[in-house]
Amino acid sequence: MKKNKSKGSPSLGPFFVYWRGEIEERYLRFMKPIGRYLADSGVDPDLMTVVGCFFNGLAGLVYAQGAFFWAAWVVLIAGLCDTLDGLIARLTHKQSAKGAFFDSIMDQYSDLFLFLGLAYFFVSNETLYGFARNIRIQSGFWPMIWIILALSGSFMVSYTRARAEGLGLECKQGIMQRPERLVLLILGSWLSALPRAGFLIFEIILGLLAILTHLTALQRIVYIRKRLMARSK
Repeated sequence: MKKNKSKGSPSLGPFFVYWRGEIEERYLRFMKPIGRYLADSGVDPDLMTVVGCFFNGLAGLVYAQGAFFWAAWVVLIAGLCDTLDGLIARLTHKQSAKGAFFDSIMDQYSDLFLFLGLAYFFVSNETLYGFARNIRIQSGFWPMIWIILALSGSFMVSYTRARAEGLGLECKQGIMQRPERLVLLILGSWLSALPRAGFLIFEIILGLLAILTHLTALQRIVYIRKRLMARSK
């Protein structure tokens, strides 16, 4: 499986080094007992990967109904499953190229399900459910643009890494890798339930996802080009 701890890239600045290092290490330390229990119970890591993808599909359905706040909790559960599959694979010594490939494909489908749910919501004039009052949302141009860009950017981030690995290079550079994308989406979904400004905050965060995912892909393109040029000398 591909869930290897990363210490981040020095070029990303102190915040991202800390996020990809210390915070991730503490999170994995917290999740390890759960992973060990599941591993001892005979749970297959690929099954956990499928369960995580299922929860992301369920989250997409909840997004489609306008319950963004509750969808975020489902995405969080899916993220826990995404962590546990890697932990189980390591603890049971079942790490393999086949498992890493399957996990990567399920990640792409998971992203697709989430953004399809959001797209359905914005084109169907659904009601956004908040804490204080519900808001009737009219289909709009910019939300759909952000969704298309965020989804394509997420795919490009994964594709650039896959192409780099196909060329024999490791590439984990960038400010908006999958954990950061999920954290930002969950945060925006929770804040969307706030009265008055909640939906505007979500739209801003959706725009940030769209911009930062493509910026991450660009960072990786530049990094890979430099590595390939240095290798050819």
